[in-house]
Amino acid sequence: MPLAEHIQYASHVYANFRKKYTVVQYKNQFWKEAKETYPTRFNKVMKEIQSINKEAYKHLMDRQPKSWSKAYFSTDKACDAMENGIFECFNAMIVDARRKPIINMLEDIRYKDLHRHWNVIPSGEIRFEVRNGYEGFKVDERSRTCSCRGWKLSSIPCHLKCNWRLSSQPF
Repeated sequence: MPLAEHIQYASHVYANFRKKYTVVQYKNQFWKEAKETYPTRFNKVMKEIQSINKEAYKHLMDRQPKSWSKAYFSTDKACDAMENGIFECFNAMIVDARRKPIINMLEDIRYKDLHRHWNVIPSGEIRFEVRNGYEGFKVDERSRTCSCRGWKLSSIPCHLKCNWRLSSQPF
């Protein structure tokens, strides 16, 4: 199927990477770049790895980032899966929260704390900009898009930026 998009599970790419490069710093950097939704930030993280170890950088680039990093996934498929399954994805998202008491864990899973740093600037009824310091994204609720590409990748508003209205409402 020459026109099909071929995606590798990031966990498999990382497992092979870890065999050669075992430093914990690489683990954090790898998962940062795999989860990035836009190329500019992906390239920034890759440059950090390149400055630390050129061989590690080359190893990852040889694995075709377009097949394992969200930054290069096609936005018309509504699939941003890069893990082996929904449970692995969920568990990876709540690593720190799982160590907390149940109520605190649920609050963390809800991403309440992560929203507080984002400021919303309305630009009409369905359009707005969300900013966090120098970082900003345009969100359009009607077309269901965000310039971070997260909404188009998964068909779900990204938890930090696009979903601000839902997160600001109590349960």
